[in-house]
Amino acid sequence: MENSHQENRFFEQELRLENYHLFLASDLIQQMEKCVNAHNLHLGLTPEYFDQIQHQLVIKEIQTERKSFYGEALKIRTWVKQTHELYVVRITIIYCQKQQNTIWINQSKWGCLDLKTKRLNRLPPTVFQIYKANECI
Repeated sequence: MENSHQENRFFEQELRLENYHLFLASDLIQQMEKCVNAHNLHLGLTPEYFDQIQHQLVIKEIQTERKSFYGEALKIRTWVKQTHELYVVRITIIYCQKQQNTIWINQSKWGCLDLKTKRLNRLPPTVFQIYKANECI
């Protein structure tokens, strides 16, 4: 697979934080969720679509590595690493481009919650196909 094609599968946003010295894991997870939701919109997976199929993507599992840092402008980047029938594996990083310093690395599993039964289900076919087509290892 061509590198330029792979690069297009990354989704990145500017990140503004009030306190660069320390922040809570819950703040990082909230930023990750915002970036993942924006990436979903970019892929065409809108909140209206998930309402229509009565499902919601939720974090199923998370592994995190966090480092202390001082910096100016940060960026947050996410991509789909692997797609399975029951979940999608995403990587999310926060980094300081100026200092070439990775601040936070996260691997998370996202499952599809059926809003009626409140149980995790297989990914709907459209969701599975979109994520599968946008995998980036």
